[in-house]
Amino acid sequence: VNTITGPIIEAAQNAAANEALLEVLPEGKNFEELTLDDSYPAVINMGYRADGGYVFRASVTGKSAGLVIMCGIDAEGKVVGTKVIADQETDSYDAKVFPAVEGLDGAYKDMTLDAFDPYLVSGATLTSKAYSEAIKAALQAYVIANGGSVDIRTPEQILQDNCNVALGTTDVTFTKWFATETLTGVDAVYEAADESGYVFVMGDVFVGVNAQGEVVTTDASADALAAATAASTELCNY
Repeated sequence: VNTITGPIIEAAQNAAANEALLEVLPEGKNFEELTLDDSYPAVINMGYRADGGYVFRASVTGKSAGLVIMCGIDAEGKVVGTKVIADQETDSYDAKVFPAVEGLDGAYKDMTLDAFDPYLVSGATLTSKAYSEAIKAALQAYVIANGGSVDIRTPEQILQDNCNVALGTTDVTFTKWFATETLTGVDAVYEAADESGYVFVMGDVFVGVNAQGEVVTTDASADALAAATAASTELCNY
Protein backbone atom coordinates (compact mmCIF):
# COMPACT_ATOMS: atom_id res chain seq x y z
CA VAL A 1 0.00 0.00 0.00
CA ASN A 2 2.81 2.40 0.87
CA THR A 3 4.36 2.00 -2.59
CA ILE A 4 1.12 3.40 -4.01
CA THR A 5 0.28 6.10 -1.47
CA GLY A 6 3.86 7.18 -0.66
CA PRO A 7 4.57 9.02 -3.94
CA ILE A 8 1.10 10.62 -3.86
CA ILE A 9 1.64 11.93 -0.32
CA GLU A 10 5.12 13.20 -1.20
CA ALA A 11 3.84 15.01 -4.28
CA ALA A 12 1.07 16.63 -2.25
CA GLN A 13 3.54 17.76 0.41
CA ASN A 14 5.91 19.16 -2.20
CA ALA A 15 3.07 21.12 -3.77
CA ALA A 16 2.02 22.45 -0.36
CA ALA A 17 5.62 23.37 0.40
CA ASN A 18 5.90 25.39 -2.82
CA GLU A 19 2.70 27.24 -1.98
CA ALA A 20 3.95 27.97 1.55
CA LEU A 21 7.28 29.53 0.53
CA LEU A 22 6.03 33.10 0.36
CA GLU A 23 3.68 32.54 3.30
CA VAL A 24 6.59 31.92 5.67
CA LEU A 25 9.08 34.22 3.92
CA PRO A 26 7.10 37.02 2.23
CA GLU A 27 10.22 39.00 1.30
CA GLY A 28 11.84 36.00 -0.36
CA LYS A 29 12.68 36.15 -4.06
CA ASN A 30 14.38 33.77 -6.50
CA PHE A 31 13.93 30.62 -4.44
CA GLU A 32 16.50 27.92 -5.15
CA GLU A 33 16.33 24.43 -3.69
CA LEU A 34 19.32 23.43 -1.55
CA THR A 35 21.19 20.14 -1.69
CA LEU A 36 21.02 18.63 1.78
CA ASP A 37 23.60 16.23 3.19
CA ASP A 38 24.19 14.37 6.46
CA SER A 39 25.41 17.52 8.19
CA TYR A 40 21.80 18.75 8.36
CA PRO A 41 19.35 17.61 11.06
CA ALA A 42 17.64 14.37 10.05
CA VAL A 43 14.15 15.90 10.28
CA ILE A 44 14.97 18.51 7.62
CA ASN A 45 14.03 17.04 4.24
CA MET A 46 13.90 20.12 2.04
CA GLY A 47 15.50 23.54 2.00
CA TYR A 48 15.40 26.66 -0.15
CA ARG A 49 17.72 29.66 -0.42
CA ALA A 50 16.22 32.98 -1.45
CA ASP A 51 17.35 36.59 -1.75
CA GLY A 52 15.55 37.34 1.52
CA GLY A 53 16.60 34.31 3.54
CA TYR A 54 15.88 30.59 3.74
CA VAL A 55 12.93 28.22 4.07
CA PHE A 56 13.23 24.72 5.49
CA ARG A 57 10.75 21.86 5.63
CA ALA A 58 10.82 19.49 8.61
CA SER A 59 8.97 16.23 9.19
CA VAL A 60 8.57 15.35 12.87
CA THR A 61 6.45 13.12 15.09
CA GLY A 62 4.02 14.66 17.55
CA LYS A 63 1.05 12.73 18.86
CA SER A 64 1.26 10.96 15.52
CA ALA A 65 3.84 10.75 12.76
CA GLY A 66 3.60 12.99 9.72
CA LEU A 67 3.70 16.48 11.21
CA VAL A 68 5.28 18.53 8.41
CA ILE A 69 6.24 22.14 9.07
CA MET A 70 7.69 24.91 6.93
CA CYS A 71 9.83 27.56 8.58
CA GLY A 72 11.02 30.80 7.02
CA ILE A 73 14.23 32.39 8.33
CA ASP A 74 15.51 35.79 7.28
CA ALA A 75 19.06 36.72 6.31
CA GLU A 76 19.89 37.50 9.96
CA GLY A 77 18.93 34.04 11.18
CA LYS A 78 15.58 35.04 12.70
CA VAL A 79 12.36 33.10 12.30
CA VAL A 80 9.95 35.01 10.06
CA GLY A 81 7.00 32.62 9.93
CA THR A 82 5.95 28.99 10.16
CA LYS A 83 3.21 26.88 8.60
CA VAL A 84 1.92 23.32 9.00
CA ILE A 85 1.48 21.72 5.57
CA ALA A 86 0.52 18.23 6.75
CA ASP A 87 -0.39 16.59 10.05
CA GLN A 88 -2.14 13.66 11.67
CA GLU A 89 -2.63 15.33 15.04
CA THR A 90 -6.00 15.26 16.80
CA ASP A 91 -8.20 18.34 16.39
CA SER A 92 -7.92 19.22 20.08
CA TYR A 93 -4.12 19.27 19.88
CA ASP A 94 -4.27 21.34 16.70
CA ALA A 95 -6.43 23.91 18.44
CA LYS A 96 -4.12 24.15 21.45
CA VAL A 97 -0.83 24.48 19.57
CA PHE A 98 -1.12 25.69 15.98
CA PRO A 99 -2.92 29.04 16.49
CA ALA A 100 -0.21 30.15 18.95
CA VAL A 101 2.80 29.21 16.86
CA GLU A 102 1.77 29.26 13.22
CA GLY A 103 1.90 32.25 10.90
CA LEU A 104 4.03 35.39 10.60
CA ASP A 105 3.38 36.50 14.18
CA GLY A 106 3.52 33.18 16.03
CA ALA A 107 5.38 32.33 19.21
CA TYR A 108 8.65 31.71 17.33
CA LYS A 109 8.65 35.06 15.49
CA ASP A 110 12.15 36.68 15.45
CA MET A 111 13.66 33.81 17.45
CA THR A 112 17.28 32.83 16.73
CA LEU A 113 19.15 29.62 17.48
CA ASP A 114 21.21 31.28 20.22
CA ALA A 115 18.06 32.43 21.99
CA PHE A 116 15.88 29.43 21.17
CA ASP A 117 13.06 28.91 23.66
CA PRO A 118 10.65 26.02 22.99
CA TYR A 119 6.95 26.81 23.21
CA LEU A 120 5.41 23.87 25.09
CA VAL A 121 1.69 23.61 25.69
CA SER A 122 0.21 21.75 28.65
CA GLY A 123 -2.23 19.11 27.43
CA ALA A 124 -0.57 18.95 24.03
CA THR A 125 3.03 18.32 25.03
CA LEU A 126 3.91 15.88 22.24
CA THR A 127 2.53 18.13 19.50
CA SER A 128 4.12 21.32 20.80
CA LYS A 129 7.43 19.53 21.50
CA ALA A 130 7.52 18.21 17.93
CA TYR A 131 6.77 21.70 16.58
CA SER A 132 9.62 23.02 18.70
CA GLU A 133 11.93 20.32 17.33
CA ALA A 134 11.08 21.35 13.77
CA ILE A 135 11.77 25.04 14.35
CA LYS A 136 15.05 24.38 16.15
CA ALA A 137 16.14 22.06 13.33
CA ALA A 138 15.33 24.77 10.78
CA LEU A 139 17.45 27.28 12.70
CA GLN A 140 20.29 24.75 12.85
CA ALA A 141 19.92 24.16 9.11
CA TYR A 142 20.22 27.92 8.52
CA VAL A 143 23.57 27.97 10.35
CA ILE A 144 24.82 24.95 8.38
CA ALA A 145 23.68 26.42 5.06
CA ASN A 146 25.79 29.48 5.86
CA GLY A 147 28.94 27.46 6.51
CA GLY A 148 28.61 27.10 10.28
CA SER A 149 28.51 23.98 12.41
CA VAL A 150 26.04 22.96 15.13
CA ASP A 151 25.37 19.98 17.34
CA ILE A 152 22.46 18.28 15.56
CA ARG A 153 22.16 15.41 18.00
CA THR A 154 18.75 14.84 19.52
CA PRO A 155 18.36 15.11 23.32
CA GLU A 156 18.18 11.30 23.45
CA GLN A 157 21.45 10.97 21.50
CA ILE A 158 23.13 13.48 23.81
CA LEU A 159 21.93 11.53 26.84
CA GLN A 160 23.26 8.26 25.45
CA ASP A 161 26.60 9.85 24.54
CA ASN A 162 26.96 11.37 28.02
CA CYS A 163 26.27 7.99 29.62
CA ASN A 164 28.87 6.28 27.44
CA VAL A 165 31.47 8.92 28.30
CA ALA A 166 30.73 8.60 32.03
CA LEU A 167 31.05 4.82 32.04
CA GLY A 168 33.90 4.67 29.53
CA THR A 169 31.91 2.60 27.04
CA THR A 170 31.27 3.01 23.34
CA ASP A 171 27.94 2.72 21.52
CA VAL A 172 26.26 1.04 24.48
CA THR A 173 22.53 1.68 24.93
CA PHE A 174 21.38 2.92 28.33
CA THR A 175 17.90 2.52 29.79
CA LYS A 176 16.48 4.57 32.62
CA TRP A 177 16.33 2.57 35.85
CA PHE A 178 13.16 3.17 37.84
CA ALA A 179 13.94 2.83 41.54
CA THR A 180 11.15 2.08 43.97
CA GLU A 181 12.67 4.62 46.32
CA THR A 182 14.46 7.88 45.72
CA LEU A 183 18.22 7.57 45.79
CA THR A 184 19.72 10.34 47.91
CA GLY A 185 21.15 13.21 45.87
CA VAL A 186 20.55 11.50 42.51
CA ASP A 187 18.12 12.71 39.83
CA ALA A 188 18.20 9.67 37.56
CA VAL A 189 19.95 6.34 37.03
CA TYR A 190 20.68 4.69 33.68
CA GLU A 191 21.63 1.04 33.30
CA ALA A 192 23.96 -0.16 30.52
CA ALA A 193 22.40 -2.74 28.20
CA ASP A 194 25.60 -4.82 28.29
CA GLU A 195 25.43 -4.91 32.11
CA SER A 196 28.76 -3.09 32.40
CA GLY A 197 27.41 -0.73 35.03
CA TYR A 198 25.25 2.26 35.84
CA VAL A 199 25.36 6.01 35.29
CA PHE A 200 24.09 8.32 38.02
CA VAL A 201 22.86 11.77 36.98
CA MET A 202 22.94 14.74 39.31
CA GLY A 203 21.81 17.87 37.51
CA ASP A 204 24.07 18.03 34.44
CA VAL A 205 26.76 15.79 35.99
CA PHE A 206 27.06 12.14 34.86
CA VAL A 207 28.99 9.67 37.01
CA GLY A 208 29.64 6.10 35.88
CA VAL A 209 29.95 3.14 38.25
CA ASN A 210 31.00 -0.20 36.78
CA ALA A 211 29.52 -3.61 37.51
CA GLN A 212 32.08 -4.11 40.31
CA GLY A 213 30.81 -1.00 42.08
CA GLU A 214 33.85 1.10 41.19
CA VAL A 215 33.44 4.74 40.21
CA VAL A 216 35.08 5.17 36.81
CA THR A 217 34.33 8.86 36.25
CA THR A 218 37.21 11.03 37.43
CA ASP A 219 36.32 14.58 36.38
CA ALA A 220 33.27 15.13 38.60
CA SER A 221 33.20 17.05 41.86
CA ALA A 222 33.87 15.32 45.17
CA ASP A 223 30.23 15.78 46.18
CA ALA A 224 28.98 14.19 42.96
CA LEU A 225 31.36 11.26 43.29
CA ALA A 226 30.31 10.73 46.90
CA ALA A 227 26.62 10.85 45.98
CA ALA A 228 27.12 8.34 43.16
CA THR A 229 29.08 5.99 45.42
CA ALA A 230 26.40 6.09 48.11
CA ALA A 231 23.63 5.66 45.55
CA SER A 232 25.44 2.69 44.00
CA THR A 233 25.65 1.00 47.38
CA GLU A 234 21.97 1.76 47.98
CA LEU A 235 21.05 0.43 44.55
CA CYS A 236 22.75 -2.89 45.28
CA ASN A 237 20.29 -3.44 48.10
CA TYR A 238 17.34 -3.63 45.71
